[in-house]
Amino acid sequence: MDMKKVFSILISLLFLSGPALAGDMLLEDINFPYDSASAVDDLKQIPRIVDVFNKHPQLQLEISAHTDYIGSDGYNKKLALSRADSVRTIFVDQGIAPDRINVIAMGKSQPKSIDKTVDGRFINRRAAFSIYELKNGQKFYYYKDNEMVHPIEGEAPIGLAGLDRLASSEDLDTLKKQLAGLASADDVNALKDQVAGMEETLKQIERQQMFEENRGSLLVGGGVYDNKGTGIFDGKFFVAFNDRFAFQGGLAADITHQLLRNYQVDLGIVGNHDQFQAGVFTSLNFIRPDGYDDTAGISQFTVAGSYLLDWGSFGIFYSKGLTREDTLQTTFANADRVVITDTILEVQDKFGLMADYYIENTLFLEAEAGAVNASDESFFGRLKIGYPLSFISDKLLIFAQGSYNNSLIHDSDDLAIVAGIEIGNWFHKKPAAEDIRPMIISDTSFEMTTRERPVDQTP
Repeated sequence: MDMKKVFSILISLLFLSGPALAGDMLLEDINFPYDSASAVDDLKQIPRIVDVFNKHPQLQLEISAHTDYIGSDGYNKKLALSRADSVRTIFVDQGIAPDRINVIAMGKSQPKSIDKTVDGRFINRRAAFSIYELKNGQKFYYYKDNEMVHPIEGEAPIGLAGLDRLASSEDLDTLKKQLAGLASADDVNALKDQVAGMEETLKQIERQQMFEENRGSLLVGGGVYDNKGTGIFDGKFFVAFNDRFAFQGGLAADITHQLLRNYQVDLGIVGNHDQFQAGVFTSLNFIRPDGYDDTAGISQFTVAGSYLLDWGSFGIFYSKGLTREDTLQTTFANADRVVITDTILEVQDKFGLMADYYIENTLFLEAEAGAVNASDESFFGRLKIGYPLSFISDKLLIFAQGSYNNSLIHDSDDLAIVAGIEIGNWFHKKPAAEDIRPMIISDTSFEMTTRERPVDQTP
Protein backbone atom coordinates (compact mmCIF):
# COMPACT_ATOMS: atom_id res chain seq x y z
CA MET A 1 0.00 0.00 0.00
CA ASP A 2 1.26 3.45 -0.96
CA MET A 3 1.30 5.37 2.35
CA LYS A 4 1.70 8.71 0.61
CA LYS A 5 -1.54 8.06 -1.23
CA VAL A 6 -3.35 7.10 1.97
CA PHE A 7 -2.05 10.23 3.68
CA SER A 8 -3.30 12.43 0.81
CA ILE A 9 -6.76 10.89 1.07
CA LEU A 10 -6.87 11.45 4.82
CA ILE A 11 -6.04 15.09 4.28
CA SER A 12 -8.73 15.30 1.59
CA LEU A 13 -11.28 13.89 3.99
CA LEU A 14 -10.33 16.47 6.58
CA PHE A 15 -10.82 19.26 4.07
CA LEU A 16 -14.03 17.94 2.61
CA SER A 17 -16.15 16.24 5.22
CA GLY A 18 -15.37 17.66 8.67
CA PRO A 19 -15.07 14.56 10.93
CA ALA A 20 -11.54 13.25 11.42
CA LEU A 21 -10.90 9.51 11.52
CA ALA A 22 -9.40 9.71 15.01
CA GLY A 23 -12.85 10.53 16.37
CA ASP A 24 -12.36 14.30 16.91
CA MET A 25 -14.90 16.51 15.19
CA LEU A 26 -14.27 19.68 13.29
CA LEU A 27 -16.33 22.68 14.21
CA GLU A 28 -18.31 23.41 11.09
CA ASP A 29 -21.27 25.46 9.98
CA ILE A 30 -24.82 24.33 10.55
CA ASN A 31 -26.83 25.11 7.41
CA PHE A 32 -30.50 25.94 6.99
CA PRO A 33 -33.18 25.66 4.31
CA TYR A 34 -34.41 28.77 2.52
CA ASP A 35 -36.40 31.07 4.82
CA SER A 36 -36.29 28.54 7.68
CA ALA A 37 -34.75 28.18 11.13
CA SER A 38 -34.74 24.36 11.04
CA ALA A 39 -31.24 22.97 10.50
CA VAL A 40 -30.42 20.72 7.54
CA ASP A 41 -27.30 19.08 9.00
CA ASP A 42 -27.18 16.01 11.24
CA LEU A 43 -25.59 18.03 14.12
CA LYS A 44 -23.15 15.25 15.12
CA GLN A 45 -20.63 17.81 16.37
CA ILE A 46 -22.93 19.12 19.11
CA PRO A 47 -22.46 16.20 21.58
CA ARG A 48 -18.67 16.65 21.26
CA ILE A 49 -18.99 20.36 22.11
CA VAL A 50 -21.36 19.57 25.00
CA ASP A 51 -18.83 17.08 26.37
CA VAL A 52 -16.06 19.71 26.30
CA PHE A 53 -18.34 22.27 28.02
CA ASN A 54 -19.29 19.79 30.75
CA LYS A 55 -15.59 19.31 31.57
CA HIS A 56 -14.74 23.03 31.43
CA PRO A 57 -17.44 25.10 33.22
CA GLN A 58 -15.58 28.36 32.55
CA LEU A 59 -16.19 28.14 28.78
CA GLN A 60 -18.78 30.27 27.01
CA LEU A 61 -20.41 29.56 23.61
CA GLU A 62 -21.19 32.18 20.99
CA ILE A 63 -23.53 31.28 18.11
CA SER A 64 -23.55 33.64 15.12
CA ALA A 65 -26.26 33.05 12.52
CA HIS A 66 -26.36 34.24 8.93
CA THR A 67 -28.75 34.39 5.94
CA ASP A 68 -28.41 34.60 2.19
CA TYR A 69 -28.75 37.92 0.39
CA ILE A 70 -32.46 37.69 -0.48
CA GLY A 71 -34.74 40.02 1.47
CA SER A 72 -34.42 43.20 3.47
CA ASP A 73 -31.85 43.78 6.22
CA GLY A 74 -34.57 43.85 8.88
CA TYR A 75 -36.19 40.61 7.75
CA ASN A 76 -32.85 38.78 7.56
CA LYS A 77 -31.76 40.01 11.00
CA LYS A 78 -34.98 38.56 12.43
CA LEU A 79 -34.49 35.29 10.53
CA ALA A 80 -30.85 35.03 11.66
CA LEU A 81 -31.90 35.51 15.29
CA SER A 82 -34.45 32.69 14.92
CA ARG A 83 -31.72 30.43 13.54
CA ALA A 84 -29.31 31.25 16.35
CA ASP A 85 -32.04 30.69 18.95
CA SER A 86 -32.96 27.29 17.43
CA VAL A 87 -29.34 26.11 17.75
CA ARG A 88 -29.10 27.57 21.25
CA THR A 89 -32.18 25.55 22.24
CA ILE A 90 -30.45 22.32 21.17
CA PHE A 91 -27.53 23.01 23.53
CA VAL A 92 -29.85 24.00 26.38
CA ASP A 93 -31.82 20.77 25.89
CA GLN A 94 -28.53 18.86 26.25
CA GLY A 95 -27.78 20.44 29.60
CA ILE A 96 -25.76 23.59 28.84
CA ALA A 97 -26.91 26.49 31.03
CA PRO A 98 -28.61 29.26 28.99
CA ASP A 99 -26.38 31.94 30.57
CA ARG A 100 -23.32 30.25 29.00
CA ILE A 101 -24.65 30.77 25.46
CA ASN A 102 -24.75 34.06 23.56
CA VAL A 103 -26.41 34.51 20.18
CA ILE A 104 -25.58 37.03 17.45
CA ALA A 105 -27.84 37.74 14.45
CA MET A 106 -25.55 38.69 11.56
CA GLY A 107 -28.24 38.67 8.86
CA LYS A 108 -26.79 38.95 5.36
CA SER A 109 -23.88 41.22 6.32
CA GLN A 110 -21.10 38.58 6.23
CA PRO A 111 -21.60 36.12 3.33
CA LYS A 112 -19.24 33.15 3.27
CA SER A 113 -19.72 32.72 -0.48
CA ILE A 114 -20.10 35.51 -3.04
CA ASP A 115 -21.74 33.04 -5.44
CA LYS A 116 -25.43 33.94 -5.87
CA THR A 117 -26.41 30.49 -7.19
CA VAL A 118 -28.54 28.05 -5.20
CA ASP A 119 -25.37 26.38 -3.85
CA GLY A 120 -23.78 29.67 -2.83
CA ARG A 121 -26.89 30.82 -1.03
CA PHE A 122 -27.11 27.49 0.83
CA ILE A 123 -23.54 27.95 2.11
CA ASN A 124 -24.43 31.44 3.40
CA ARG A 125 -27.49 30.23 5.33
CA ARG A 126 -25.51 29.07 8.34
CA ALA A 127 -24.74 29.23 12.04
CA ALA A 128 -21.10 29.27 13.24
CA PHE A 129 -19.59 28.63 16.68
CA SER A 130 -17.10 30.54 18.82
CA ILE A 131 -15.79 29.22 22.15
CA TYR A 132 -14.24 31.62 24.64
CA GLU A 133 -13.44 32.28 28.29
CA LEU A 134 -13.67 35.57 30.14
CA LYS A 135 -10.23 36.60 31.44
CA ASN A 136 -9.96 39.95 33.19
CA GLY A 137 -13.27 40.95 31.67
CA GLN A 138 -12.08 40.24 28.12
CA LYS A 139 -13.08 37.43 25.78
CA PHE A 140 -10.23 34.97 25.28
CA TYR A 141 -11.17 32.92 22.23
CA TYR A 142 -10.23 29.27 21.80
CA TYR A 143 -12.35 29.01 18.64
CA LYS A 144 -13.61 31.89 16.53
CA ASP A 145 -16.23 31.20 13.84
CA ASN A 146 -15.34 27.48 13.87
CA GLU A 147 -11.57 28.06 13.57
CA MET A 148 -9.18 27.13 16.39
CA VAL A 149 -7.34 30.16 17.79
CA HIS A 150 -5.85 28.52 20.93
CA PRO A 151 -6.12 24.90 22.07
CA ILE A 152 -8.27 24.13 25.10
CA GLU A 153 -6.04 22.73 27.84
CA GLY A 154 -6.37 18.96 28.15
CA GLU A 155 -8.50 18.62 25.03
CA ALA A 156 -7.73 17.24 21.59
CA PRO A 157 -8.46 19.77 18.85
CA ILE A 158 -12.09 19.94 17.78
CA GLY A 159 -11.26 22.19 14.87
CA LEU A 160 -8.43 22.78 12.44
CA ALA A 161 -7.76 26.25 11.01
CA GLY A 162 -8.18 26.61 7.28
CA LEU A 163 -10.33 23.49 6.77
CA ASP A 164 -13.77 23.82 5.20
CA ARG A 165 -16.85 21.67 4.77
CA LEU A 166 -17.95 19.76 1.70
CA ALA A 167 -18.52 22.36 -0.98
CA SER A 168 -19.37 20.58 -4.22
CA SER A 169 -19.92 17.27 -5.98
CA GLU A 170 -16.65 17.87 -7.89
CA ASP A 171 -14.70 17.52 -4.60
CA LEU A 172 -16.49 14.25 -3.97
CA ASP A 173 -15.61 12.92 -7.44
CA THR A 174 -11.92 13.72 -6.87
CA LEU A 175 -11.95 11.79 -3.62
CA LYS A 176 -13.62 8.80 -5.28
CA LYS A 177 -10.88 8.64 -7.91
CA GLN A 178 -8.25 8.59 -5.18
CA LEU A 179 -10.05 5.75 -3.41
CA ALA A 180 -10.17 3.70 -6.62
CA GLY A 181 -6.38 3.24 -6.49
CA LEU A 182 -6.54 1.70 -3.00
CA ALA A 183 -9.15 -0.99 -3.55
CA SER A 184 -7.10 -3.64 -1.75
CA ALA A 185 -6.26 -1.65 1.37
CA ASP A 186 -8.02 -2.47 4.65
CA ASP A 187 -8.28 1.19 5.56
CA VAL A 188 -10.29 1.94 2.41
CA ASN A 189 -13.53 0.68 4.01
CA ALA A 190 -13.44 3.42 6.62
CA LEU A 191 -12.69 6.00 3.96
CA LYS A 192 -15.53 4.73 1.78
CA ASP A 193 -17.90 5.13 4.71
CA GLN A 194 -16.86 8.79 4.84
CA VAL A 195 -17.58 9.13 1.12
CA ALA A 196 -21.01 7.52 1.53
CA GLY A 197 -21.85 10.05 4.22
CA MET A 198 -20.75 12.89 1.97
CA GLU A 199 -22.93 11.55 -0.86
CA GLU A 200 -25.95 11.45 1.40
CA THR A 201 -25.27 15.03 2.51
CA LEU A 202 -25.22 16.16 -1.12
CA LYS A 203 -28.50 14.35 -1.79
CA GLN A 204 -30.12 16.02 1.22
CA ILE A 205 -28.96 19.43 0.03
CA GLU A 206 -30.30 18.80 -3.48
CA ARG A 207 -33.67 17.62 -2.14
CA GLN A 208 -33.92 20.66 0.12
CA GLN A 209 -33.04 23.06 -2.68
CA MET A 210 -35.76 21.61 -4.90
CA PHE A 211 -38.28 21.86 -2.06
CA GLU A 212 -37.48 25.57 -1.74
CA GLU A 213 -38.79 26.20 -5.26
CA ASN A 214 -42.11 24.31 -4.92
CA ARG A 215 -45.16 26.48 -4.36
CA GLY A 216 -48.91 26.24 -4.00
CA SER A 217 -51.85 28.44 -3.09
CA LEU A 218 -55.61 28.63 -2.70
CA LEU A 219 -57.45 31.88 -3.44
CA VAL A 220 -61.09 32.83 -2.81
CA GLY A 221 -62.77 36.16 -3.38
CA GLY A 222 -65.88 38.02 -4.41
CA GLY A 223 -66.91 41.22 -6.15
CA VAL A 224 -68.85 42.56 -9.13
CA TYR A 225 -68.76 41.84 -12.86
CA ASP A 226 -70.92 43.82 -15.30
CA ASN A 227 -72.97 45.09 -12.32
CA LYS A 228 -73.63 41.54 -11.14
CA GLY A 229 -72.24 39.67 -8.16
CA THR A 230 -69.32 37.37 -8.90
CA GLY A 231 -67.14 34.92 -7.01
CA ILE A 232 -63.75 33.44 -7.82
CA PHE A 233 -61.77 30.40 -6.70
CA ASP A 234 -58.21 29.61 -7.78
CA GLY A 235 -55.95 26.72 -6.78
CA LYS A 236 -52.39 26.70 -8.18
CA PHE A 237 -49.29 24.53 -7.89
CA PHE A 238 -45.66 24.79 -9.03
CA VAL A 239 -43.34 21.76 -8.71
CA ALA A 240 -39.65 22.03 -9.65
CA PHE A 241 -37.99 18.98 -11.24
CA ASN A 242 -34.61 20.70 -10.74
CA ASP A 243 -33.30 24.28 -10.87
CA ARG A 244 -34.03 24.48 -14.63
CA PHE A 245 -37.46 22.90 -15.18
CA ALA A 246 -40.78 22.90 -13.35
CA PHE A 247 -44.38 21.77 -13.78
CA GLN A 248 -47.10 24.40 -13.27
CA GLY A 249 -50.86 24.11 -13.26
CA GLY A 250 -54.08 25.05 -11.58
CA LEU A 251 -57.86 25.19 -11.51
CA ALA A 252 -59.76 28.48 -11.55
CA ALA A 253 -63.50 29.06 -11.29
CA ASP A 254 -65.46 32.26 -11.99
CA ILE A 255 -69.16 32.19 -11.07
CA THR A 256 -71.15 35.32 -11.92
CA HIS A 257 -74.81 35.48 -10.88
CA GLN A 258 -77.21 35.48 -13.86
CA LEU A 259 -74.34 35.56 -16.36
CA LEU A 260 -72.03 32.48 -16.56
CA ARG A 261 -70.01 29.79 -14.87
CA ASN A 262 -66.44 29.46 -16.18
CA TYR A 263 -63.95 26.80 -15.09
CA GLN A 264 -60.37 26.88 -16.42
CA VAL A 265 -57.78 24.10 -16.03
CA ASP A 266 -54.13 25.03 -16.75
CA LEU A 267 -51.15 22.70 -17.26
CA GLY A 268 -47.67 23.51 -18.54
CA ILE A 269 -43.89 23.34 -18.33
CA VAL A 270 -41.55 26.16 -17.24
CA GLY A 271 -37.88 26.29 -18.25
CA ASN A 272 -35.21 28.55 -16.75
CA HIS A 273 -31.72 29.65 -17.77
CA ASP A 274 -30.09 32.21 -15.48
CA GLN A 275 -32.37 35.27 -15.63
CA PHE A 276 -34.45 34.11 -18.60
CA GLN A 277 -37.51 31.93 -18.28
CA ALA A 278 -40.02 30.49 -20.78
CA GLY A 279 -43.23 28.53 -20.40
CA VAL A 280 -45.73 26.66 -22.56
CA PHE A 281 -49.23 26.06 -21.22
CA THR A 282 -52.52 24.52 -22.31
CA SER A 283 -55.77 25.83 -20.86
CA LEU A 284 -59.10 24.00 -21.06
CA ASN A 285 -62.32 25.89 -20.26
CA PHE A 286 -65.79 24.60 -19.42
CA ILE A 287 -68.33 27.41 -19.71
CA ARG A 288 -72.04 27.51 -19.01
CA PRO A 289 -73.76 30.88 -19.53
CA ASP A 290 -76.89 31.64 -17.53
CA GLY A 291 -80.03 30.48 -19.29
CA TYR A 292 -78.38 27.66 -21.21
CA ASP A 293 -78.58 23.97 -20.40
CA ASP A 294 -75.42 22.97 -22.25
CA THR A 295 -71.76 23.51 -21.28
CA ALA A 296 -69.27 24.60 -23.94
CA GLY A 297 -65.69 23.36 -24.01
CA ILE A 298 -62.92 25.50 -25.51
CA SER A 299 -59.13 25.53 -25.12
CA GLN A 300 -56.08 27.68 -25.79
CA PHE A 301 -52.30 27.32 -26.07
CA THR A 302 -50.02 29.93 -24.47
CA VAL A 303 -46.32 30.64 -25.01
CA ALA A 304 -44.63 33.05 -22.59
CA GLY A 305 -41.17 34.42 -21.89
CA SER A 306 -39.87 36.49 -18.96
CA TYR A 307 -36.74 38.28 -17.81
CA LEU A 308 -36.19 37.66 -14.08
CA LEU A 309 -35.05 40.20 -11.48
CA ASP A 310 -34.71 40.27 -7.69
CA TRP A 311 -37.75 42.53 -7.42
CA GLY A 312 -39.95 40.59 -9.86
CA SER A 313 -40.12 39.92 -13.60
CA PHE A 314 -41.49 41.22 -16.89
CA GLY A 315 -42.18 39.49 -20.19
CA ILE A 316 -44.49 38.79 -23.11
CA PHE A 317 -47.00 36.07 -23.99
CA TYR A 318 -49.19 34.91 -26.87
CA SER A 319 -52.36 32.82 -26.52
CA LYS A 320 -54.06 31.07 -29.45
CA GLY A 321 -57.21 28.98 -29.55
CA LEU A 322 -56.86 25.22 -29.93
CA THR A 323 -60.52 24.21 -29.76
CA ARG A 324 -61.56 27.56 -31.13
CA GLU A 325 -65.33 27.30 -30.73
CA ASP A 326 -68.14 25.18 -29.38
CA THR A 327 -71.88 25.38 -29.97
CA LEU A 328 -74.00 26.04 -26.92
CA GLN A 329 -77.47 25.97 -28.44
CA THR A 330 -79.19 25.44 -31.76
CA THR A 331 -82.63 26.98 -32.51
CA PHE A 332 -84.77 27.57 -35.60
CA ALA A 333 -84.47 31.12 -36.85
CA ASN A 334 -88.00 31.27 -38.36
CA ALA A 335 -91.36 29.51 -38.37
CA ASP A 336 -90.58 27.75 -41.65
CA ARG A 337 -87.73 25.89 -39.91
CA VAL A 338 -85.44 26.28 -42.89
CA VAL A 339 -82.84 28.45 -41.12
CA ILE A 340 -81.02 27.48 -37.94
CA THR A 341 -79.34 29.84 -35.45
CA ASP A 342 -76.28 28.51 -33.59
CA THR A 343 -75.17 30.15 -30.33
CA ILE A 344 -71.40 29.78 -30.21
CA LEU A 345 -68.59 30.44 -27.75
CA GLU A 346 -65.40 31.36 -29.63
CA VAL A 347 -61.83 31.72 -28.27
CA GLN A 348 -60.15 35.06 -28.95
CA ASP A 349 -56.39 35.13 -29.55
CA LYS A 350 -54.39 37.40 -27.23
CA PHE A 351 -50.97 39.02 -27.26
CA GLY A 352 -49.69 41.00 -24.32
CA LEU A 353 -47.15 42.06 -21.73
CA MET A 354 -46.96 40.72 -18.18
CA ALA A 355 -45.09 41.77 -15.06
CA ASP A 356 -44.93 41.20 -11.31
CA TYR A 357 -43.28 43.26 -8.60
CA TYR A 358 -42.39 42.42 -4.98
CA ILE A 359 -41.86 44.72 -2.02
CA GLU A 360 -41.09 42.16 0.66
CA ASN A 361 -43.64 41.90 3.49
CA THR A 362 -45.32 45.02 2.10
CA LEU A 363 -46.82 44.69 -1.36
CA PHE A 364 -47.16 42.40 -4.34
CA LEU A 365 -48.27 43.52 -7.81
CA GLU A 366 -49.19 41.35 -10.80
CA ALA A 367 -50.30 42.81 -14.14
CA GLU A 368 -51.01 41.85 -17.74
CA ALA A 369 -52.28 43.91 -20.67
CA GLY A 370 -52.42 43.69 -24.43
CA ALA A 371 -54.53 43.18 -27.55
CA VAL A 372 -57.35 40.68 -28.00
CA ASN A 373 -58.73 39.66 -31.40
CA ALA A 374 -62.43 40.25 -30.70
CA SER A 375 -65.13 41.75 -32.91
CA ASP A 376 -66.01 44.70 -30.67
CA GLU A 377 -63.02 45.10 -28.40
CA SER A 378 -59.26 45.20 -28.93
CA PHE A 379 -57.83 45.68 -25.43
CA PHE A 380 -57.66 43.57 -22.29
CA GLY A 381 -55.98 44.08 -18.93
CA ARG A 382 -55.69 42.82 -15.36
CA LEU A 383 -54.08 44.24 -12.22
CA LYS A 384 -53.77 42.37 -8.93
CA ILE A 385 -52.54 44.04 -5.74
CA GLY A 386 -51.69 41.89 -2.74
CA TYR A 387 -50.76 42.72 0.82
CA PRO A 388 -49.10 39.97 2.92
CA LEU A 389 -50.45 39.52 6.45
CA SER A 390 -47.00 38.62 7.76
CA PHE A 391 -47.94 39.64 11.31
CA ILE A 392 -50.32 36.64 11.25
CA SER A 393 -48.54 34.24 8.88
CA ASP A 394 -46.06 34.51 6.01
CA LYS A 395 -48.45 32.27 4.01
CA LEU A 396 -51.41 34.67 4.12
CA LEU A 397 -52.25 37.43 1.62
CA ILE A 398 -55.22 39.71 1.04
CA PHE A 399 -55.74 41.02 -2.48
CA ALA A 400 -57.81 43.23 -4.77
CA GLN A 401 -58.01 42.64 -8.50
CA GLY A 402 -59.47 44.51 -11.46
CA SER A 403 -59.79 43.05 -14.96
CA TYR A 404 -61.15 44.25 -18.30
CA ASN A 405 -62.12 41.93 -21.18
CA ASN A 406 -60.21 39.11 -19.51
CA SER A 407 -62.76 36.34 -20.02
CA LEU A 408 -66.23 36.89 -21.52
CA ILE A 409 -66.18 39.75 -24.03
CA HIS A 410 -69.47 41.41 -25.00
CA ASP A 411 -70.83 44.86 -25.71
CA SER A 412 -71.17 46.03 -22.10
CA ASP A 413 -68.43 47.31 -19.77
CA ASP A 414 -66.74 43.88 -19.25
CA LEU A 415 -65.15 45.16 -16.04
CA ALA A 416 -64.67 42.89 -13.01
CA ILE A 417 -63.48 43.99 -9.56
CA VAL A 418 -62.92 41.39 -6.84
CA ALA A 419 -61.18 41.12 -3.48
CA GLY A 420 -60.36 38.21 -1.22
CA ILE A 421 -57.74 36.15 0.56
CA GLU A 422 -54.94 33.86 -0.66
CA ILE A 423 -53.34 31.09 1.40
CA GLY A 424 -50.02 29.50 0.45
CA ASN A 425 -46.43 30.29 -0.47
CA TRP A 426 -46.98 31.62 -4.02
CA PHE A 427 -45.78 35.11 -3.11
CA HIS A 428 -44.48 34.68 0.45
CA LYS A 429 -40.87 35.76 -0.23
CA LYS A 430 -38.89 37.44 -2.97
CA PRO A 431 -36.87 35.03 -5.12
CA ALA A 432 -33.32 35.63 -6.30
CA ALA A 433 -32.98 36.90 -9.87
CA GLU A 434 -31.82 33.53 -11.24
CA ASP A 435 -34.39 31.36 -9.37
CA ILE A 436 -36.99 29.43 -11.33
CA ARG A 437 -40.46 30.65 -10.35
CA PRO A 438 -44.17 30.49 -11.36
CA MET A 439 -45.33 32.36 -14.47
CA ILE A 440 -48.54 34.26 -15.19
CA ILE A 441 -51.04 32.16 -17.17
CA SER A 442 -53.58 34.43 -18.84
CA ASP A 443 -57.30 33.65 -18.65
CA THR A 444 -58.98 32.45 -21.83
CA SER A 445 -60.88 35.30 -23.51
CA PHE A 446 -63.97 34.32 -25.48
CA GLU A 447 -67.00 35.81 -27.22
CA MET A 448 -70.59 34.59 -27.41
CA THR A 449 -71.92 35.00 -30.95
CA THR A 450 -74.77 33.71 -33.08
CA ARG A 451 -74.53 32.34 -36.60
CA GLU A 452 -77.34 31.44 -39.02
CA ARG A 453 -77.20 28.57 -41.53
CA PRO A 454 -79.59 26.57 -43.69
CA VAL A 455 -81.12 23.61 -41.95
CA ASP A 456 -79.38 21.19 -44.30
CA GLN A 457 -75.89 22.69 -43.65
CA THR A 458 -73.72 21.25 -40.90
CA PRO A 459 -72.20 23.77 -38.46
